[in-house]
Amino acid sequence: MSREQAAQVRAVEACWPAELAAKLPSYRPPILRDTILDALDARTPEQLARRISYRWHAYNYAHDALSAEGRGIQSAVGVAVALVSNRCADPMCEDGTILDTGEICRACEQRAADRGGPSLPKQAGKARERLWECAIPSCRKPSPGTPPEDGLCPACRLELEAATERLQAARV
Repeated sequence: MSREQAAQVRAVEACWPAELAAKLPSYRPPILRDTILDALDARTPEQLARRISYRWHAYNYAHDALSAEGRGIQSAVGVAVALVSNRCADPMCEDGTILDTGEICRACEQRAADRGGPSLPKQAGKARERLWECAIPSCRKPSPGTPPEDGLCPACRLELEAATERLQAARV
C-alpha cells in the first residue's frame, strides 16, 4: 500500500460508528483493507463515510448494536466489510440507485430478478429519493426526501426542541 492509500484507508476507518470501532480488532484484517481499497477505486473517503453512515442506519446495524431488542454485532469485521463494500459492478451505482441520475440501477434490478427476489434491491426504493445528511456533525444521519430548512434530522430536531424548552423553563 502506498502512503496515499494508507492515509485514505485510515480516513475511511475513522468513520466507523463508535459501537463498531470498539468491536473491531486492533489490527487491520486483510479482507477489510482490500475491501476499503476496492471501494476507494470508485469513491473518495468522504463518499465512503456517507455510505457507511447511510448503511449503518438503513440496514439496521445501529439497531442491532444499540437496541436492547437488537441481536448485537456478531462479526464486527463482517459488518465493516458490508458497510464499505461495492455491491454493484456499475461504479455509479450506490445501493441500487445511479448517483448522477437518481434512476434505479438496472444491473441491480436484473440481479435481484435472477435470484428470484423482489425486482429492486432492498434499499433502492429509499435510495431513489435523494438522501440528505443531518447538519449536526456528530449525527450526520442520512434521511430520504427534501432536507428541512434547518438541516436537522427528526431526532436531532426533537432533541433541540427539548433542550430549548428546558432552557426556557430554567430562565423562568
